[in-house]
Amino acid sequence: MGEPIEQVENGVQMMAAALRQDPQALETAWGSVITFDSNARVAVPLEELGSFQAPSLQASGTTSLGAALELVATEAQNNKSSGDYKPMVFIMTDGMPTDTWEDGLSKFNSGKWSAKVGCAVNDANHDVLQQVAGECVV
Repeated sequence: MGEPIEQVENGVQMMAAALRQDPQALETAWGSVITFDSNARVAVPLEELGSFQAPSLQASGTTSLGAALELVATEAQNNKSSGDYKPMVFIMTDGMPTDTWEDGLSKFNSGKWSAKVGCAVNDANHDVLQQVAGECVV
């Protein structure tokens, strides 16, 4: 709630703005936002970067990271359009998972990702993010 979720929202906006400055990204990148509190849901379906609008985020309930990881894997599989499709995943969180996140991690790890980046805000659990994203945690 408050400043932590605002930092996550700002991170999404800054990432989209930075990508729009890259001509190659403008031609090739797509964006989507999956939110997770008590539930995981697609807040912004996959769309071309030029059309992508960062959503307003609201924090409520718990932190269902496992459900989010599972949904990310499912969405990536459903949106695969070619054999070389390998999405980058940025996981931005301001908390500690409250679900059995390891179950979702198993499905997430079965995906083919070009990069996985964990973005910790305030008191987010760095150990959990390292298990999800490897050494790429900021």
